[in-house]
Amino acid sequence: MERFRARVRSPLHYAPVFDIDAGSGDPTSCARTDDWVWRFQALVDAHIPDTAERLKVAVLDTGLDVKHPEFADEDRLKERRSWVGSAADVDSSGHGTHIVSTILSLTENVDVYVAKISEGNTFETTEQIAEECDTPIAIQVASEEWDVDIISLSFGLRHKPQKVQDEIKKAVDRGKLIFAAASNSGANDPRAYPASQEGVICVHSADGLGNASLFNPTELPGPDDDNFCFVGENIEGAWPSSMPDQAGGTRRMTGTSYATAVAIAVAALMIGFVRENMPEHVNWDIPPLSLAGIRAIFHTMSEQRNGQRYDLVNPVRVFGGDTPAEQQEVLEAIRTKLERANVGHVVDVESLVMVYDEGDLVEGVFEGGILGSEDVGDEYLTVRAGDGDIQA
Repeated sequence: MERFRARVRSPLHYAPVFDIDAGSGDPTSCARTDDWVWRFQALVDAHIPDTAERLKVAVLDTGLDVKHPEFADEDRLKERRSWVGSAADVDSSGHGTHIVSTILSLTENVDVYVAKISEGNTFETTEQIAEECDTPIAIQVASEEWDVDIISLSFGLRHKPQKVQDEIKKAVDRGKLIFAAASNSGANDPRAYPASQEGVICVHSADGLGNASLFNPTELPGPDDDNFCFVGENIEGAWPSSMPDQAGGTRRMTGTSYATAVAIAVAALMIGFVRENMPEHVNWDIPPLSLAGIRAIFHTMSEQRNGQRYDLVNPVRVFGGDTPAEQQEVLEAIRTKLERANVGHVVDVESLVMVYDEGDLVEGVFEGGILGSEDVGDEYLTVRAGDGDIQA
C-alpha cells in the first residue's frame, strides 16, 4: 500500500483547468443535442437581424487554431493576444478553438476576442494561472482595453488566486458579464473557481433533452442561489488537426466548459431579442446587458426538472412555436421580469440618487463614492424620507 501511495500523485499537484472530455458518441444522445442546436440556430436566424448591434466577447482559454477552415473569412474574429509562450493563433489543446467555434456558430451578433492564457489543459500549481500566465492582466485587458461586454472563463480551479479575484471584481464592477464553468467532478468537489466568485455567472451542463449532467457539482440550496444549466453534452465544434500540414476537423465535446459557450450564445440571443423588441430598454437602469438583467432573463426562461434545483435555461422550449401569440407571450414575460428588476434599486443620476420602492420615488442625497445599482451601503447614501433621515 505504501508503494502504491508513493506512485500516486496528488490531484492538486496538477490542477485540472480546462475540460477535454470527448462526448459519449452515443448516436441517440448526439442526435438530441444536434436537434437542440438546429432549433436554437433557427431562433437566432429568426430574431437577430444582420443589422443587430454586436456584442464583444473575450474568450480566455488555450488560444485559437485560426487556420481551421471554419474560421476562413470570419470577420467576427477580432483581436488575439497571448500571455504564454506560443502565439494566440496556435492551439495545441483544442479547448479554446472549440469554445470559440461554438460561440460563433450559435450567434450572429457577437465579435470574439481571443486571450490565450494556457498552452494546455493543466497547471502545475494554481498560482501559475495567476502569475506566470498573467491571467489577471488578460482579464484587465479584456475589460478595459478591449472593453468587451462578456468574458468567457471556461476553466476551473480548486483555489482562488487573489490577483484573479481582484481583476474579476473590477470587471464585474465595470458592468462586464462573466461566465464560468461550474466543474465536472460531480459531488466530489464544490463549484470550481472562478464560477464560485460573487458576480460571476456559474454554468452547469445538461444533455440535449434538458436533463442535468451527472458530472455537475451539487446545486446550491438557497432560494436566491442561481443554478443555471445549459446544453453541454456532445457539442460538436471545430478541433485542430494533430498534423500541422492538415486542416482541422470537428469533435464532439462534453462538459460545463462547453455549456458555458452555449450560455453565452443564449445571452447574446436574448440581449439582442430585447434590444430589437423592447425599445423602452434604453430608459432602464438595469438593462438586459447587465448582471441583474441577464439573471432576470434567465430566470424567466428557466425550469427545474426531476426534483432538482438546477435552473434549465432553454429558449428552444420557452419560445415554443413560431405563432405571433406565442412570441408575444414570451416577450411580455421577459418585459415584466425586467420591469420588476428595475423596481427596488438605486439609480445614480448626476449626483442625485433616486430610490424606487414599489413604484414610489424617494429622494436621496449622494454622499460620495460610486454607486452601482446593486452595491449600496450605509457609507454611501442617506435617504430623506418624511421628517427624518434613514440610512439605506
